[in-house]
This record gives sequence, C-alpha cells and structure tokens, in this order.
Amino acid sequence: SVDRQRFCPSDPAEIEQLRADLELIGKKVIVFVGSLSLPSHPVDVLLRAFQQVWAAIPQARLLLVGGGEDLPALQALAQELGMGEAVQFCGRQPGNRIPLYYRLAEVSVKE
Repeated sequence: SVDRQRFCPSDPAEIEQLRADLELIGKKVIVFVGSLSLPSHPVDVLLRAFQQVWAAIPQARLLLVGGGEDLPALQALAQELGMGEAVQFCGRQPGNRIPLYYRLAEVSVKE
C-alpha cells in the first residue's frame, strides 16, 4: 500500500522556515538522505565530489540527512576538505519530515 500522506505537497511556509533555519536562503542545495555507514553508502566519495561542485559554485550546500556509525569520520572529512560551512549534517529526522528536505534541494543524491 502507498502512504498517501507522505507524498502530499508540503506546506510552503514550513519549507521556507526550514530553509531559513538551515541558512539556505539563496543557496543551491544538494541533499543525501540515508545511512551514514560507509560500507553500505560511500558518502565519503560524495563529499569529495561535492568539493569540486563547491569550488565551482560557492553558494552550493550539501545536506546529509541521516545518522550512522561513520558520522564522526564524515564530519572530520568535511572539515579536512575545508568544507565545514558548505556541508550540513542534519542527523536522523522523523519520516514525516524527510519530504521537506527533498523539497529544499535542487538535486538529490542516491547511492
């Protein structure tokens, strides 16, 4: 069965509030939603690729939505790559909020 509520349009005001809360107004957003576990999701490769995007498009931001055992290592890698301000780790989010994060983004990344 399909959870129709999950695919209903989000409240535009709620999306804009989240955009403001995350300081994304005027930014180009890329989002990854998933586990931050390197054996199953090579998010480290995504961080390295995003470094090139950010160099070309300084207003680009990468949102990583999720948690996992490799969160500290990925946070350290983002800092090591000099992208602390461009990468936001949003942590685990309730399922009903995930569509908001997708709607913030111009592009979503799937492993």
